[in-house]
Amino acid sequence: MVREADVPANLPNLSIDSQGETATVEEGVSTQVNVTVENNGSVTSSYTPKLTITNSSNALVKQSQQTTSQLAPGENETVSFSVGTFPAGDYSVEVATSSNATTGTLAVELVADLALSENSLKIGGTSVFSSLGLSEGDAADLTVNATSRTEQEASGSVTVLLFNSSGTQVEQRQSTTFGSSEQKQLVFTDVTSDLRGGQYGLVVMSQKGETLGQYAEGIITITQPLTGPSFVSAEVTEQNPDQLRVTFDEAITAGVADGFTFDSQQDITDLATVEANNKQKDTVVLNLSSPVQEDQDLSGTLQYDDGTGGVQSDTNQSPAEPITNGDVTNNVVTELPDAPYVNKSEDTFDPTTETTISVTYNATGEVASPDVGVRLLNDSNLPVVQNLSLDTFQGSATLTIPANSPSFSGDSPVTYQLINTAAEPVPIDSDLSWLNATSSSAPTITNLNLGETNGNVSFSFDSDEELGTTTDDITVEVVTPSTATLTFNTQGLSTTDTEAPFTYKTGETNFQYSSEGTYTMEVKDAKDSDGNNGGTNGDGSGLTDDYFFDEGLPNAPYVNNTDQQHDPTTDTSLSVDYNATDQIASADVNVTVSDSEGTTVAFNNSLLASEGTAA
Repeated sequence: MVREADVPANLPNLSIDSQGETATVEEGVSTQVNVTVENNGSVTSSYTPKLTITNSSNALVKQSQQTTSQLAPGENETVSFSVGTFPAGDYSVEVATSSNATTGTLAVELVADLALSENSLKIGGTSVFSSLGLSEGDAADLTVNATSRTEQEASGSVTVLLFNSSGTQVEQRQSTTFGSSEQKQLVFTDVTSDLRGGQYGLVVMSQKGETLGQYAEGIITITQPLTGPSFVSAEVTEQNPDQLRVTFDEAITAGVADGFTFDSQQDITDLATVEANNKQKDTVVLNLSSPVQEDQDLSGTLQYDDGTGGVQSDTNQSPAEPITNGDVTNNVVTELPDAPYVNKSEDTFDPTTETTISVTYNATGEVASPDVGVRLLNDSNLPVVQNLSLDTFQGSATLTIPANSPSFSGDSPVTYQLINTAAEPVPIDSDLSWLNATSSSAPTITNLNLGETNGNVSFSFDSDEELGTTTDDITVEVVTPSTATLTFNTQGLSTTDTEAPFTYKTGETNFQYSSEGTYTMEVKDAKDSDGNNGGTNGDGSGLTDDYFFDEGLPNAPYVNNTDQQHDPTTDTSLSVDYNATDQIASADVNVTVSDSEGTTVAFNNSLLASEGTAA
């Protein structure tokens, strides 16, 4: 019969309230203690870990025990203890088996009994019972006065709940420290900018641990703004003087010519076509009642109603450009800033694939129409890509970044430049911006190597890019001969490399090889900082390596015939395992075999060491 006391156990991974060996919780919060129990012996055994919690006076406040299942050597099991709540104070936590123990500490903070003032509920400085006048996207803080009714310093916790008409809840929580009978104004930053139009029920509650205390409530009303696409540009080109081309910042509903009105000398007769552009921008071609004539003033207000009540207006007060030889050189109604102007806000691109980006520009009055271009400069101020075939004074220019461009190695500052291409490219205007390199390709994992260090599991592998640093970015599993699984994550691995390949390896782990047989490692997760996974849970496959652990010969003195039967008439050799380590000098090792009649067969002793196989 196996006694637990005779089979040693490891007790790693003590976790109190999911915070590790040291934890802090508020008074009234239920606490749980978890610990891993690992069989560190050579035979299968179950364990009965006991939890003991004492206060600062060393008085026992909680004791509990659990029993694990039967664990084979090297196997482990997580044991959980639900320990409930404790008064404020400091506590010592111990989990022990017959052969081992692990300890930690628990601090329970005193929680204030808070009284809330309903009249103090304010959004953006205005009472929630007043007309706030907030619109979608408006950022406003919630303030509320809270008074502690506890006669000593304690932490106070307040929860904010917002419910829309569908019952969706938004929660924000704030904890702070109150002195004896102290009043404070609590501020919840920006509780409104993510709210869509409508009415919301507001509940503000004090909490003591997991128990709700006093609450106050009110109503928040968010006004939904008019919706609809915004203008990017509107122009008449010299090639088509009887058409007005209007570009929007989002896709619009096709076939709604009567949605456009133009307060000008020209009337819109019908909708010619809708052309889908990149970045979800649509260009609408509108037929005019007659071609634009020389010196004709086309300024006015252009409106579009998308049918949902969203009306957008665009006004240009400038007179039309003069017409030369009967052709319209340019005519624009736009919301773009005055020329010279070029702009592109932060954008992301995938350095492993071809990427297109759109840049707005205005060169009206700066250059002749065929002589305008937009280009992109990297952080070394060197041109990378450019578009020199722009045929309008203003609008959007498309720039294409080639795949695997050596000009961008990662996130970097860039410059978008508006240029005059008439002769040597002359900069007209520049905009400093930023490109964020977000790769969609997963790391490539190679050179897996499972081995041992001082009898413990160790392994390494290579990655063609640096991996992330959060806990679940790297996961490696090692399956034992008994099919138990050892799991390693990011915290147990490290690399000292600063460029590819990045070699990730363990130090000496706490997992010992405990039984002879084949162990198999598999890289399950290998995520880069963008979340692309090169492990077998992602894009990787076949990421395994085997290691055979040989327990070796039994301790000396030891001799054994591995061949159970031997026919001297046919077999000319015989193999015998032996171990005489620390028993005799190597030169004095002698192995013989005697039959039932006392006949002795000697082995070739000249090749024998202190242990091995004699033949």
